[in-house]
Amino acid sequence: MWEHIEEFGDLHTVLYAEDCIVLHLETPWPTDSPVPNGCVLIPDSGLLTTNTKSLVAAKSALTEVKIRGALFAGCVEFKSSESLQDAVGQLLRATQKICIFHNRNAIYNLIRLFPNAKILALLHDLARHVIEEDEPYVNPLEPLVESSLLTDVIGSVGWINSGVLRISWVTLLAIFRTCPLVEVDSLETIIALSGFEHLRSLTVSFSQLTDVSGELGRVLETWPRLEKLHLDSCSGVRLSTINTRCRRLTHLGLVNSEVSAEGGTSTIASFRQLEFVQVSVSIERATFDVFLTAISRNLRTINCLDDNMTSWFLSLCCCGPVLFPRLENICLVTSSPLLKLNITPSDLWDVIKALPALRYLVTDSYDLRVFVENFWEPRGRVSLLWCDCVVCGVEEPRLKAIWENFDMI
Repeated sequence: MWEHIEEFGDLHTVLYAEDCIVLHLETPWPTDSPVPNGCVLIPDSGLLTTNTKSLVAAKSALTEVKIRGALFAGCVEFKSSESLQDAVGQLLRATQKICIFHNRNAIYNLIRLFPNAKILALLHDLARHVIEEDEPYVNPLEPLVESSLLTDVIGSVGWINSGVLRISWVTLLAIFRTCPLVEVDSLETIIALSGFEHLRSLTVSFSQLTDVSGELGRVLETWPRLEKLHLDSCSGVRLSTINTRCRRLTHLGLVNSEVSAEGGTSTIASFRQLEFVQVSVSIERATFDVFLTAISRNLRTINCLDDNMTSWFLSLCCCGPVLFPRLENICLVTSSPLLKLNITPSDLWDVIKALPALRYLVTDSYDLRVFVENFWEPRGRVSLLWCDCVVCGVEEPRLKAIWENFDMI
């Protein structure tokens, strides 16, 4: 889902930003017009950064340009300020992509405010989406907006919980009427969807560990153009099956799953396109090493979601020949000291050599954070973040009290 915000610049810069707005201009800023006060223009990228007060003040000037997409980070709820809601609604009425970090707006209000948006991304969502309480007389059989262009509603709760939004059932029905989706509840139903031959992204998630060894191969065979695959709570997963059927795969997530042992490693070693990997799996160590070695040249992001995956990844970095020349983003979900990870302080010098492009490290391990802060050269090149978002953590008690009273999706 993070690919939706790449056009707005550095994700980590805006993650904890307050009152920050980034507009992606589709048309160049007029050369004969000065950039409004409180706005910063980056001509090469077409990005204009501002805040809510300056956006309202610059409303007239900003109507002169066409805005492709907008990102809001740490901003107040739009309806809390009549002037802000008016400016946003007027300037972004035709905008097709709206991304909001630490969103405080009810999703149904956003859909109405941005009727022509195709993509609505709510990242680290903090809002309460319960239309039946806010609008008790709403008819869930009626769309929120007539002739909506909405095709994607995506979100996350916190740093790791991507693809999750807490929405009441009645609210979800209203969104379905506005943005039709297909939902399936069995592997047999998934197999029946072979008509979607141009499918690019697929997520298969179960509430408990489910064997997909028989169906996965048949499912993937129908979608040779698949670029993103996320499997959650799946057993019987064979990496060779994924690789031979998904030659264009760039993103792979294997979470709470079991990867089957395979006799040979030749098909596993032929993974070439993967740039993003997220892992928390039961897998043979040899298979894990062969897999990561195969994708090491092109890998840009890796999320290791437990101590075991973290330990194995760091150990592989210490092996010398294995180099990750393009790996910029690493998330190691662990608070363990090096000793528990079977890593020595001297090993970390080899880790540095294996990760020449590293820019961002997300971890709660005190040992790892201290080493990076003090010994990674040049100093300050690698930005450190915590696994849990500080802003979301502060808001969690308030939201939890709300969510406990409703059936959420």
